[in-house]
Order: sequence, then C-alpha cells, then structure tokens
Amino acid sequence: MHTKARKVMIIGAGNVGASAAYALLNQSICEELILVDLNQQRAEAHAQDLSDAAAYLPG
Repeated sequence: MHTKARKVMIIGAGNVGASAAYALLNQSICEELILVDLNQQRAEAHAQDLSDAAAYLPG
C-alpha cells in the first residue's frame, strides 16, 4: 500500500527547489507543500505558479 506524505517542506526556492516542488506536485506525493526561501517574493511566486499549474495536472 502506497501512502501519501501529509506535508513536505522545501528549503530553497531556486531552480532545484522549484523543480523538486513541481515533481512532488505532479506525482501527487504530498497533501501540502511548503516552500521556504530567504527571498520571500521568490518563494511566493513559485508557490503561485505551482498553484496555477495544479489545475492542469493529473491527480
């Protein structure tokens, strides 16, 4: 039986962090995804992009 993680926090919203977040979202691995970055605007922008993309992803 495959279980879903409830929360995943990614520290660093650069290229690698954003790619990891997209992969987690795309594969429906977690219920909640938290992005943290020293640059708060970057983290918020990636979170908004992921939120917009979620409507078009399977799962």
